[in-house]
Amino acid sequence: MSKSLKDFIRELRRLDESAKKRWLVGLSAVSIILVIIIWAMYLNATIRAVNDPTVIPQPSAWDIFKTGFQVLSERTEVGLANSYLFFYNKAATGKTFTIEK
Repeated sequence: MSKSLKDFIRELRRLDESAKKRWLVGLSAVSIILVIIIWAMYLNATIRAVNDPTVIPQPSAWDIFKTGFQVLSERTEVGLANSYLFFYNKAATGKTFTIEK
């Protein structure tokens, strides 16, 4: 913290309760106004992006998850099928042993 901020906090501690409440209300109002301004800027950018036909719509998080799950399940299915065929072919091939005297 900078020196001036520490001094400001010390001064706030020395004030009476009504002055502290005024500072609390004032700083809370400033914080709320900042949040509303940031939210409005975000909302404005979002609405502008929706109305702009040159912007390609991005898939939702659910679409991305669903596509990833489909790819994963297909690869797992193929991998399990290949493993099954490999072991089946190994088991199906007959082994011959020749014992000589």
